Amino acid sequence: MKKEINKENGSAKLYIDSKLYSASIVERALKNFLEIIYANLGEEENSIVLEIELKEELKQDDKQNIKEIERIAKELNNSIIEEKIRVEIENETKTIRDSIYKKAMSTK
Repeated sequence: MKKEINKENGSAKLYIDSKLYSASIVERALKNFLEIIYANLGEEENSIVLEIELKEELKQDDKQNIKEIERIAKELNNSIIEEKIRVEIENETKTIRDSIYKKAMSTK
């Protein structure tokens, strides 16, 4: 993930490789951060572009804002990876889950 930090307003623009991560994975990861940031999703050549900015009530001085937005960008990157792994596990275990569910429903 490539990131650009805007030091004037403590915002960041994150470029997420759309060949590695789908927009739905990014959206699922993003939902955990919406209480503390404003977010805007877009697309550019082979990238999902995510603009993030701290909510006004959480802003402090410029130096602290930059430090916090960088921390959030790192946490968001981890969250995106976690969501991708979660989706892969869901896909890998779908047949087994469906079989267990059908068996459980048929014994009632």
